[in-house]
Amino acid sequence: MWRDEFFNHNGYSCRIEHEYEEDNVKAWHIVVGKDGKEMTADITPYDSSPKTLKLWIDAGLPKRIGRCPLHREDLEKIINERA
Repeated sequence: MWRDEFFNHNGYSCRIEHEYEEDNVKAWHIVVGKDGKEMTADITPYDSSPKTLKLWIDAGLPKRIGRCPLHREDLEKIINERA
């Protein structure tokens, strides 16, 4: 059974909610910004790791690259290219 996650990272309130479908489970990554506005991270719904959502915040809340949601490897690449 998947468990929803709630945590804070760098001033953002984060939650990962799970949607159960007949043949899979999808994770939705929701962040409340410092201004109080809620946003959904464009991360693949098949990654439920809090580490990936933290990477998305650390990468500067990026939009998708191309037509697919971001994966952990994309976020790591964004961060490494800025270093």
